Amino acid sequence: SLFALAKMPGASSPVPPSVTADVDTATTAVTCYVKDEITKGKVLADIDMAGYAADVAALTAGMTQAQASAAAGSSVPVVAAFVRAYFAGVGSAPQVFPPPPPPKFTFINTVAGTAAHFSLPVGLARDAGGSLYIAEQGTSQIWKILPSGALSVLAGAGGTGFADGAGPTALFNQPQGLAVDASQNVYVADRFNQRIRKISPAGVVTTLAGNGATGAGDGPAAGATFWNPFGVAVDAAGNVYVADRSNNLIRKVTAAGMVTTLASGFQYPESLAVDPAGNVIVADRANHRLKKITPDGTVSTLLGNGTPGHVDGPVASARIDSPYNVMVDPAGNVYFTCRNPSSGMNTVRVLTPGGLVATVAGAPAPATGASVDGPIATARLSQPWGLALAPDGRLFMTEMGSGSLRVLVP
Repeated sequence: SLFALAKMPGASSPVPPSVTADVDTATTAVTCYVKDEITKGKVLADIDMAGYAADVAALTAGMTQAQASAAAGSSVPVVAAFVRAYFAGVGSAPQVFPPPPPPKFTFINTVAGTAAHFSLPVGLARDAGGSLYIAEQGTSQIWKILPSGALSVLAGAGGTGFADGAGPTALFNQPQGLAVDASQNVYVADRFNQRIRKISPAGVVTTLAGNGATGAGDGPAAGATFWNPFGVAVDAAGNVYVADRSNNLIRKVTAAGMVTTLASGFQYPESLAVDPAGNVIVADRANHRLKKITPDGTVSTLLGNGTPGHVDGPVASARIDSPYNVMVDPAGNVYFTCRNPSSGMNTVRVLTPGGLVATVAGAPAPATGASVDGPIATARLSQPWGLALAPDGRLFMTEMGSGSLRVLVP
């Protein structure tokens, strides 16, 4: 066992026989590593220290080294407490490093559709049961793909217009972003109808907010106005957030049916997502930034300095070009698509909670705009749009250029 080592090479004193809790509760996220000679870089713990302080104190009180070692397999707090006590015993401070590297993918496959099947697939969302939903801009329909692969139209008669009602008779006008709540209701940014629509699990379509007029009017949802709503997201409380693209605003539709303006100061916000802490993450396309809005409406820049580019690495020096769709996974990784016909940008990238930016698929300037499956190093994207992550780590993506649904395989 790693913990059977009495002291690290070069240390002057052994590990104390009794492991005690030594927790900095002000630290919200710490990744503890022991020196390379002992762990060869292996992560021992990656925990929310503030959330575990009480548990650590209870679990480690009076424990011997052997007991801590035995408990380590089932208790992350014990591992962290032991590492801290170890370094305290040898007179050396714990080493604190960024979290592990960004997620990586190995292969890209096309799993559904062709240019002849889907006409400009854009928004993508996944429900808790594993079904995927696709907004098809070209036919103004919403598709549903079951985990079995069975594909059907959930709502939309095909063709543009406005009509609520049963799915086969409802009409949309170039739907864009999608979101799904815990009850499997699907929310749709109905761009040219200037409305936010809601589709029940049974396929019945209603209008959640907007009266069809162009504007930026807040107030009761039935009378509120939007101007080219592009992205939608929903939080655990049932509040729906809207990227109101041509107004350059982020709007909020409360569960009680009131529309407010949450934040301003964007330039063509294309999409948004809610992170595990309840912050709204926005793809601010023409500003070449990702921005964060806290629940109280405070806006800050997560990534980008306004100059378009393609630079991976630490967030302070990284650059992005025309972020389009954004998605946040349960671990806090922010995935986003970048596409810019002028520069040839066709990529999927990720910003980790530790502040590292990486390209996970695509190339900043491919020789052609063609979609190519295969190993991640040679696969190419063609106007990537929506993103949805499965629990097994597969990342699904709608692609406008090829009219398909593709998947990035870990």
